[in-house]
Amino acid sequence: EQLEHLAQQPSDAPRFIMAHLLIPSAPFVFDRHGGRARPFGPGAMGGDTTFIGSETQYANAYIDQLHYLNERIELMARGILANASQPPVIVIVSSRGFDPGMDLPDMDASGHRARLASMVMTYLPSDLPGSSAPYDTISLVNVFRIVLNRIYGLDLALLPDIAYESPSEAPLQFRRVQP
Repeated sequence: EQLEHLAQQPSDAPRFIMAHLLIPSAPFVFDRHGGRARPFGPGAMGGDTTFIGSETQYANAYIDQLHYLNERIELMARGILANASQPPVIVIVSSRGFDPGMDLPDMDASGHRARLASMVMTYLPSDLPGSSAPYDTISLVNVFRIVLNRIYGLDLALLPDIAYESPSEAPLQFRRVQP
């Protein structure tokens, strides 16, 4: 609700609004309509992300929460566009894609690809300099490099689109993963 509220407030000055939403990852909080999701496991509504249920239930709960989130993000973006006094720059990214809810050592290549498939949405005014735009295989390290190049006419070099993961029990033991 706060993002929609901020987006709908008119402003003559540029603003940078950043939010890190922990959804649609487990624990699932919302159902498809914004109501309270059915908890799965003893900590599903708290800090415990352990999901107790079938893979189908997990996928359905993820998709339902994602559906609700998509509606809210669309309302927020429409509010920004409607209330902007100058053409806005809107960048919406996810920290990762669908997490199949498996331990990293047990995950196959398709599971890693799904998890690393971050969503990147940008709205840039058409009169900005530069020609770079986000591309299908972009990693998060390059999103703002492209945006800053476009907004300010900079020439920041793009970095290799490389991804790393680490198991939750050893967060500093990074392993390179091919998206």
